[in-house]
This record gives sequence, C-alpha cells and structure tokens, in this order.
Amino acid sequence: MADPHRELEHLRKLAVANPTKRFGKLLKIIRQDAFLQMVWQKVRTNKGSRTPGVAGQTREDVNEHVLHDLAHDLATRHYRPQPVRRTYIPKRGKPGQWRGLGIPAIRDRIVQAAIAQVLEALYEPLFRSCSYGFRPGRSPMHALRHAARAYRSGVTWIVEGDLERCFDSLPHSVILACLRKRIKDERFIDLIRCLLQAGVMEEGQYQRTYSGAPQGGLCSPILMNIVLHEFDCWMEEHWQANEPVTQRAHPEYARLKRSLTRWRGQLQGRIPMGRQTVDGLRRKIADAEAARQLVPSYAPRQTLSYCRFADDVRRS
Repeated sequence: MADPHRELEHLRKLAVANPTKRFGKLLKIIRQDAFLQMVWQKVRTNKGSRTPGVAGQTREDVNEHVLHDLAHDLATRHYRPQPVRRTYIPKRGKPGQWRGLGIPAIRDRIVQAAIAQVLEALYEPLFRSCSYGFRPGRSPMHALRHAARAYRSGVTWIVEGDLERCFDSLPHSVILACLRKRIKDERFIDLIRCLLQAGVMEEGQYQRTYSGAPQGGLCSPILMNIVLHEFDCWMEEHWQANEPVTQRAHPEYARLKRSLTRWRGQLQGRIPMGRQTVDGLRRKIADAEAARQLVPSYAPRQTLSYCRFADDVRRS
C-alpha cells in the first residue's frame, strides 16, 4: 500500500457513490504495515497511550518491529486480542457515581484504531444529519442548535431521553448483524467479534463479555453509531421526524379568501352580480373580513424533531 490516506479516500468515494454497496477485502487494508504505521501515529499522541493494559505495555514499547509483527499476525490470522483492563473513573457532574472504563492492550488499541478508520470511511456518508454523537466535527453544542431550530419552527415540547449503559448493553449479535449490511468480508467481521469477546480483567479476575463494547475502546463509538443509525433511520422514515416544515393554509381561511375575491370582483363589475345587490355584497364582505380576522392563516401542524448526541467528548 503506497498511500493509506488515498486508500481511505477511495473507500469514502465508493461509499458516497453507492449507499447500498457491501464492501469486501477490508482486512487486507488494515493488515498492511503502512496502514498500521499511519494509525499508530494517531494512537501514540493520545494520552491513553501512556496507560498500560493487561500486558503492561505503553507507547514506549512500540516500534517498527512490533508493528511489523502485528501486521504479520493479522495477515496469518494469529492475532488474538487480550482482555481489557477495567478501571473506574468518577462520572462528570455526578458526585459519588463511577463509570467503568476499559483499557485495551496497546497492540489492541492499534488494531481498534485501524478498524475505526475503515468503518468511519464506510459509514460517515450514511449517517443521518440528526446524529451528533462521537462523529468528527460534531458535538453536543450542535445538538443544542438542532433543538433551538426545532423550537423556532414551532415545536412546543422537548423530551430528552438517555440510553443507560449504552456501550455495555447491545448484544454482539446485533452489532455484527448491522455490520453485515455494509460489509461482506467475514474475516474483518470476525476480527471485530474477537475484540468484542476478548473479555475483561478486573482486580485480577477474568470475566467474559457477552454484550456491548468497552468504554475506552477506540472502535466502540463508531460501532455504537452503526447500531444506533438503524434507530435514526426508523425515527425519520417511520415517524417522519425532521421533515421540512411546510405551512399549509387553514381551510376556513382559504374559503373566506376565495369568497372575498369573488364578491369584490362582483362589486367592481368584473364578475356578473346575478341576483346580488350592492348593499348585500358590502355586508357579506364586511362579515367575511371580520370572520377572517378570527381564523389563523395557516393550519397548525404536528411536527417531530429528533436528534441524538453523546455527552462524552470524542476520543481518538
């Protein structure tokens, strides 16, 4: 691979051109030395690269030989992810509450980052504009602006929901089923399955993982977005959320407007009066104008605005 950036850009162009295309040969991309070198330059700048996983390695222990061996293990299917070391950190803004954080081994972080790069190239063109969580160039502030625009367009109620333990709750079978809609490379999907099922080490005890993706995993945010993208589509397609607000004239207002146009035309001689009299037309016009002031010009319309965001900052 001469230029991994060009390879990712090629994937993005294919994804934009064909939203229903299923991609293969993805493992062949991430197992290349040049691709792992590119990913490692991003991983090593993360503060988390100084924190050891279960293997005790940090960024100081990674060199070209480690990356070459990792590429060889991926190519020969000898790569096996290690369990995630679980620690707990205080929840921001919630004193006394703690959030579990998974710390993968440094080799596994490189593989996860490589997977995340490929998935982002495939799925970012698909994600809906109402999705603001863990996406490049998007933040909770953008979601607040979405809500503000909805309020200005006539929305009167704002309901906020929270997906409790989102990263931990989704079954692996659901995650993999969503991936298969876009990916036909089973070796690539099997690699993701191995990472999801690598297990957790907590206080020296190994625990198997049957659902979810660990918080702190570099590909966990994009995997959650891929699954929740299905919910975004359901909200917009089934409930017509976020449709452009088009105002519709109130039927009674439109009827009065048509009558006034006809009566004024009769009064001005442009339309035959028939059995109407001038005084009768003037009374009708005055009554219609008074009645029209009591009717709204546009009919009220129920609209549903929906957006999804994450209250955590994006991790790279």
